[in-house]
Amino acid sequence: MKKLHKLLMTTTAIVSTFGWNIHSTPVAAKQNYIGRW
Repeated sequence: MKKLHKLLMTTTAIVSTFGWNIHSTPVAAKQNYIGRW
């Protein structure tokens, strides 16, 4: 279970990083991230 949680956190971090790079602004990336869920 711990391994799964770590994988989820890593995936979230990668998605957040890519989202921030694509939108280039933290606010836009945050809105996109919230929109996904």
